[in-house]
Amino acid sequence: MIRGALAGLAVVSATRQAIGSCAQVDADHLEFQDDACQKKRTPSNHDRTVSCPIVSTVTAGFASSSAPVVVDGTALKGIVPADVDVTAILIRRVAGVPYYRYLSNGTHDDAFQPWSSTKFMAAAGAGAALRKASGGKVGLTAKAANGAWLGDLVTVIASYREDRYTSNGLAHYFLNVAGRAHVMSLVHDWLARPTTETYGGNYGVPAPTDLGYTFTEPNGAAISVAPDDQSGIPNHLSTHTLAEFMKRLAAWDDAPTRLPDLTKPDVETLFYGPASSAWYPGELGGLAADTTIYVQSALDMAAVEKDSRGHWRTFGKLGFGDGEFVLATYTCLPVLDAAGAPIPDRGAEIVIATRATSGSATWVDRDQQLGAIYANLLTKGLLPAAQTQGPASGDGGTAAPDGAAPATSSPATPSGSPDAAPSDDSSGCSATGRSSSRRSGTWLVLSLALAALVARRRRQAFALWGSRGADHSGSAPTAPISSVPRSKTFCFQPSSAASSRRLTSSPIV
Repeated sequence: MIRGALAGLAVVSATRQAIGSCAQVDADHLEFQDDACQKKRTPSNHDRTVSCPIVSTVTAGFASSSAPVVVDGTALKGIVPADVDVTAILIRRVAGVPYYRYLSNGTHDDAFQPWSSTKFMAAAGAGAALRKASGGKVGLTAKAANGAWLGDLVTVIASYREDRYTSNGLAHYFLNVAGRAHVMSLVHDWLARPTTETYGGNYGVPAPTDLGYTFTEPNGAAISVAPDDQSGIPNHLSTHTLAEFMKRLAAWDDAPTRLPDLTKPDVETLFYGPASSAWYPGELGGLAADTTIYVQSALDMAAVEKDSRGHWRTFGKLGFGDGEFVLATYTCLPVLDAAGAPIPDRGAEIVIATRATSGSATWVDRDQQLGAIYANLLTKGLLPAAQTQGPASGDGGTAAPDGAAPATSSPATPSGSPDAAPSDDSSGCSATGRSSSRRSGTWLVLSLALAALVARRRRQAFALWGSRGADHSGSAPTAPISSVPRSKTFCFQPSSAASSRRLTSSPIV
């Protein structure tokens, strides 16, 4: 693959593999959304950090959280197609204080059905509600009444490993714990988003009954809460809201914007799963288990791993329904010197939220197009603006493959080396599930062979759930989510892990 240098990054500047880069790619196993080719990487360092090790010296063009949010709605025009909603937030850390820059193509405030991409908000809201009710003693670090770690439940939600519970059912459960009025207040009061945006839908599946609503910490602290199980509240949010919520969790060291009552151990659990997982020992769980590879596929992950000394991170939550791809991600791409210290003004820290509407393209084509869009977005729009300096001269930089320039300023964008096994992920699904109409055609314009596409399609699960017939009113879908053979037209819950991922993710409001 031909690569060039971009702000010190090795960037994929030419072609990516054609559709179906591996035999596993088909309508039910997308290359970037589902990581059908099993290229997802995991960092070698498993520290449960919630602060990206990046140091910047320049704040020009960026503002602290005390300043009013100003979104540059023209910055991504011509980089991201007009029919793809996008909000990106670049983060710089100067003297220990995070500074932000908001970019879009003018679609940042357009609200829509976000499907399963909102499930991380339900879990965060539940953790905050438990801390408040228990005086700070009980949170996401606790176990449910049946002994299941809440952190393992978050991993199921993100990965769609549904041999125990469904992703949709668990998201409904976390909303019952959080309370609908509480999560709605987070949108309107904490994030200061418009009242036209709403959140509190049930994801189309009943909450599990065996988990109960008594929660116990390892030290014995416990709290019981009454479930707030109600329907009729639609999920209707913008990419701006999704990105801002994710940003405030990731930038936990920005104290003024922290989610009230939530604690650092809760955020660690949300991002990584429980400290000692009973179900997935030794693995990175939580939102790190998201299955998409849109971002990773736009980067040279071997160079990223080397330059960051294994301290890079990607967290995400996918949503899929009614032929729409929704994704909220956080990416930390530090560049560290031989002593493990961050090299000033190098690396990148980025939050991205996107929503792609359906069209006439096939699912496989749409996935490929979206991968190309992410590659274009990262290499041409975000990474060049993330920091101010180019390649380092000798320390901390690593040569990118194929003779590309050293990736010392931010991660490189490569062809993505296969390494980690794919994670399970599916986003929301509506009553009748996916149809080929979901991936549609106006993006063809972007099908640049940038081939550094990005993400597994775990959300297939989402797709199945929410194609035609999704219930956007807040009530559960009429079609049952049970183990039935998959079809491209209906949203069902297959018995295999991969297929079940797709189904459970789709949030039916």
